[in-house]
Amino acid sequence: MADEVTIDRPEGITTKFDASLKEILHLVGKGYGQLWPEAFSYRDSKLTKAMDKARRGHFELVPDFQSENAIYFNDDTACEYDC
Repeated sequence: MADEVTIDRPEGITTKFDASLKEILHLVGKGYGQLWPEAFSYRDSKLTKAMDKARRGHFELVPDFQSENAIYFNDDTACEYDC
């Protein structure tokens, strides 16, 4: 069960990410995004602009290289940008 809620980080990153938080963020994007699209939608919103800033770029697919200056990244290759 513990493996279901954490995902391994790339080499050199020692912390784990709680995947349940990612699922909660889906509720924000899909639920609140319908009510307040300018703030929370998965396309051209304050949320996605903040995410792109944290990732140090806009990536439709998982990039081969993540900036070491990024404070957020998603390495789930089953996802696209809105995942």
